[in-house]
Amino acid sequence: YCQKHCNPVFFPELIQDGKWHFNTSICEQTNVWLGGYQAILQNISVHRYNFYLDELIKRWNHFVIQQLEKNEQEPWIIPEVAIFPPPY
Repeated sequence: YCQKHCNPVFFPELIQDGKWHFNTSICEQTNVWLGGYQAILQNISVHRYNFYLDELIKRWNHFVIQQLEKNEQEPWIIPEVAIFPPPY
């Protein structure tokens, strides 16, 4: 599954000037964070897994943004249109 769906070779947008262009450090941190939920995630259906993970990430991001704002670090949120551009 991972080789078919997660292999970075199949995503040319991750390569710039012949070099990989993604943050492996944050990938490792995310995997460690998700590992804390492994006991919950490993025994649920695909639909519940996707829903749970989506909610978990949204809530975590909301928490992080609140902490950054509290510490006056001015987080920047990517506008939705940058991620989901309108149809032509």
